[in-house]
Amino acid sequence: MRQSVSITGFSTEAFEQAIESITLIHTIFSRVFKDGILEHWQPSTFGEHPVIDMSNHYFTSRCQNPSAKLLAFHHLVNSNSILTEIAVGDLIHTEENNVKHFEWYPNEEDSQEK
Repeated sequence: MRQSVSITGFSTEAFEQAIESITLIHTIFSRVFKDGILEHWQPSTFGEHPVIDMSNHYFTSRCQNPSAKLLAFHHLVNSNSILTEIAVGDLIHTEENNVKHFEWYPNEEDSQEK
């Protein structure tokens, strides 16, 4: 189980530059890691537009991180406590699994499309 988000800039110049920068950073990192250690990265697409996909698992196995501290789910993420109920056995929700949610509120001076 995971939560994910996909971002596209609908092929705007700024977003294309961001994709190029991510590709460059990945290329630099790939020179540092041994072959096969760093996962290949390539943007996915929505129609003909490049997309950046990101995801985070809701749970970690206690075996993978035995010293991790349990973290409660935010009430907006788990309003019906379903995720808490299915976290059985060695499944735990930790800071590593936590995703912060932000919202942008433009002011009148800054109402251009972003």
